[in-house]
Amino acid sequence: MEATDGRTQCRRARAVPRALSGLLLILATLVALPPVAAQEPAESQEPEITEGSEEERQPEEETGEEAPVEEIPVEDRLRFEVPFTDESGGGTAVVLAEELELEGDAYVLIGRVEIEYQDIKLKADRAELDRSTKIVTAIGNIILDQGPSRLVGATMSFDLEEKTGRLTDARGFVSADYFFSGAEIIKTGEKSFTVIDGIFTSCDQDVPSWSFRTGRTDLVVDGYAKTRGATMRVKKAPVLYFPYLLWPVKSDRSSGMLVPKPGFSERRGTALSLAYYQTLGPSYDTTVYLDLFSEDYLGIGNEFRYQPTEATGGRFDGYWIQDPDRGEDRWRTQLTHESRDLPWGFGA
Repeated sequence: MEATDGRTQCRRARAVPRALSGLLLILATLVALPPVAAQEPAESQEPEITEGSEEERQPEEETGEEAPVEEIPVEDRLRFEVPFTDESGGGTAVVLAEELELEGDAYVLIGRVEIEYQDIKLKADRAELDRSTKIVTAIGNIILDQGPSRLVGATMSFDLEEKTGRLTDARGFVSADYFFSGAEIIKTGEKSFTVIDGIFTSCDQDVPSWSFRTGRTDLVVDGYAKTRGATMRVKKAPVLYFPYLLWPVKSDRSSGMLVPKPGFSERRGTALSLAYYQTLGPSYDTTVYLDLFSEDYLGIGNEFRYQPTEATGGRFDGYWIQDPDRGEDRWRTQLTHESRDLPWGFGA
């Protein structure tokens, strides 16, 4: 069963591990106070290219054998294959660009550049590809795709063999629910990243409803994000500060504290909503809420969800609040259940 917390503002809020629960509750009390493909390499790297327009363009001839090149017209760009040397790991990259210049072992690519190597797809305004080292340096409108992750930046240096590199003025996402940006994003491994002076959120908005601003974040896909000097913000307003924070970056559900949700009303004053999410197996989960208010209100709630089969599921909601204005306790409950696999095709 896919876990989705209906009270969060942006998709599903990711769980903060249990180790932070105590810290969050202490901070909650303070906030609640009244406001204050491989190919044999050739000895020479000079390609003969056929442009996709009416005119053909060839570089000046040099001595030595020419590297194997596939001559295919594509739109108005050049398309060719670049075989790498055995010393650099071998393999072949497919390249598209409007213009090509050769500088030793380096291919200088200009205009709507695309480079595809294994599961790496790179786009840029201008790039330089070193055949002997597999290093790509690029500038302008950079988009780097690898599997479900995407990085976008202004400048880049990237090792196609190691699949590591560095982007400046960058942003990216590693799944539909994890967005981050920073002055610098360093791809340190197949699934690991370091973000310097960054923003981390699950909201796909120019000004996210909530975010963490961090000095440094070390992130591992399907693992955790470790942040130092993290400030939680609601819109643009700073709310909480964490000298250290561990954040799950997983597609699977994770038990733990959810993102605190601050608020304010004239009747109840400053508010802070805390929630703990607990998985109960593949088909069940529950979330417990604690709402703190500066005007002597106190709210406690629970949401229990279940889906034993694809066609049967439901949700129970219960909430209790201490109301000082009325001098009484108030509560509400609601149960929603749906079955679409009853006998003889009936549903309820």
